[in-house]
Amino acid sequence: MNSNYLISLGIGKNQKSFLKIAHKIGYKNIIGIDNKKLNLRSSFCKKIFKGSIYNFDFIKKIIPKIKKINSNFKVIFRSSGPSIISLYV
Repeated sequence: MNSNYLISLGIGKNQKSFLKIAHKIGYKNIIGIDNKKLNLRSSFCKKIFKGSIYNFDFIKKIIPKIKKINSNFKVIFRSSGPSIISLYV
């Protein structure tokens, strides 16, 4: 099993296939970030942060919380525009 953590910027229908594959290949420690916490894809996530990936203040606020969980993680996303900038905050 893969012990690394994976962060998904968004856990909606656009990310369903990525989350499913990641879970299948061994990523059981998936952290999801999405506006809709009760999303169907949340069943793949060990931890979910409810908020917008377009909101940089929110992203900066949750970074310390994510680092407390684990500092060794990978990030996946299927998006464009301002949300990609969140990856580098």
